[in-house]
Amino acid sequence: IRKIADELIACKGIKHGKLTVTTTGKDIPS
Repeated sequence: IRKIADELIACKGIKHGKLTVTTTGKDIPS
């Protein structure tokens, strides 16, 4: 489960171009 979540976060991070910001959970849209 953790791996899938990490992959989703990574995908969103690449899309936004801010992997670090996305990993904090700040930039993830609800």
